[in-house]
Amino acid sequence: MALDVHIVVDPKCALPHGWPAFQFDEAAHASAFYYSGINIYSRYSMLRRMLDFYAEVVYPYHDLESLIAEIDDLLPHLGHTAGATALKEFRNVCLEAFRTGRSILLYPD
Repeated sequence: MALDVHIVVDPKCALPHGWPAFQFDEAAHASAFYYSGINIYSRYSMLRRMLDFYAEVVYPYHDLESLIAEIDDLLPHLGHTAGATALKEFRNVCLEAFRTGRSILLYPD
């Protein structure tokens, strides 16, 4: 099982087409969101949407700048964990979407 990250033109699309830009595996997701010692739910409103590994999540273009800022704030707290590595890759995908005026869709696979 993976949480696929797609860059999409229309965040309302039913299903993404093509390969994901990135995939969170369950262990990396848990490392970043549950084993970091940081209360993601109360501290990060954008990242909070990703807490459920099995939920579809949409980050429209207008939310990406805030999402990237939250990732930047969280990363120093994660050290050299699988979660930190995954979030760095996710951040790069978010930056690419932001630069191209697109949105992010996370879809459980």
